[in-house]
Amino acid sequence: MLPSSIGSNRNILARAGAIRYKGKFPLYVWGNWNNTHKHYGCFLLRSERPLFALPNLPKEKYIEYDYEYLEAICIITNDPKFKRPLGSSKQKLIQVFDTGMDSNLLSTAYLPFCEHKFLDLSISALQATFNRFYVDMITKAHSEEQAVNILRNSKWNDTMKDYIMVAKEIVGVIELKGNALIECGGPGYESDYTLSSLVQLMLDPYFRTITGFCNLLEKEWIHLSYPFGKERTGGNFELNNTIISDWDIVFFHFVNCVWQLMQLNARQFEFGEELLIFLLDC
Repeated sequence: MLPSSIGSNRNILARAGAIRYKGKFPLYVWGNWNNTHKHYGCFLLRSERPLFALPNLPKEKYIEYDYEYLEAICIITNDPKFKRPLGSSKQKLIQVFDTGMDSNLLSTAYLPFCEHKFLDLSISALQATFNRFYVDMITKAHSEEQAVNILRNSKWNDTMKDYIMVAKEIVGVIELKGNALIECGGPGYESDYTLSSLVQLMLDPYFRTITGFCNLLEKEWIHLSYPFGKERTGGNFELNNTIISDWDIVFFHFVNCVWQLMQLNARQFEFGEELLIFLLDC
């Protein structure tokens, strides 16, 4: 979805995409325009991180290109503070949650009109945690108590708690400030798929229905080119000189996070764990 103010000026899209990794400019993935809803006027964006350098493009152009696009997005909130010409005094338009590591260059040069938080949610760390308990589980038999201890010691459950807490923080920002941008921190930090999906599950009851959840997976994972299947980035590791291939680690982790939310809010979901198991078995 794009704001109508961009419709007559496609150059804004081209410029916004030119300065971001893979050309993925901030995409409007969720918003609520029902004026009877508590989240009326709130919206969520997703994008890749801006590139760090482009030939023959001065720093000021990075700022201008990002600002004109994000301002056009923010104007659709009908908030009077955004109705001003580009080039006037720039203010903090949006809270950015970057899944990568801190970068002074990024936060101080490219997006000085946004508040940044760097999350450092690397997929390699998630993979290592998964491998610790998965290898122990499949190499020998365990009692139920031993299996629980292996899971606890692996810190796998802690990763789900961390992601859910970050998602709750983003929800809080959206409720307080009206908007947020989840930004992929680059290769190896593709946690934006999980965070964006969890945030929308928390914000919107539609996505907790069977139809809504399927639509969420379609628009947040399939349409945004998550590398399922042979191109997946996780789930493969070496055990006794043999490559073990199993579920994709990022999607598997997301499904586990959803299951955790369901345990805490079972009555808020139209579906049960059977749907989640079906997704993992596909």
